[in-house]
Amino acid sequence: MKIGVAYTYVDEIQKGEEIEKIADNEAIDVAIAVKEVLEKNNFSAEVVMVGKDFDVLKKYDFIFDLVESIAGNVIDGYKIPRFMEKNSIPFTGCGS
Repeated sequence: MKIGVAYTYVDEIQKGEEIEKIADNEAIDVAIAVKEVLEKNNFSAEVVMVGKDFDVLKKYDFIFDLVESIAGNVIDGYKIPRFMEKNSIPFTGCGS
């Protein structure tokens, strides 16, 4: 089983508060920590940055979803779970 640990990096907040950029950008540290724990437990895992093209997620059997916004827009956060639901990719977190 190949697991993707998905996160986003934010240069600029489009909607929401500027402080949300800090939380989104520390997700890379969390993603790396999750990957390390998964590998210690004999899972194959990769950290994957998600931008506007979600197709990168299709190569994984399971997604550990740390994405909170898309291109700095917190309102679009539901799009990742919706994409995974439509493509039958199991994932952590809430559905769309």
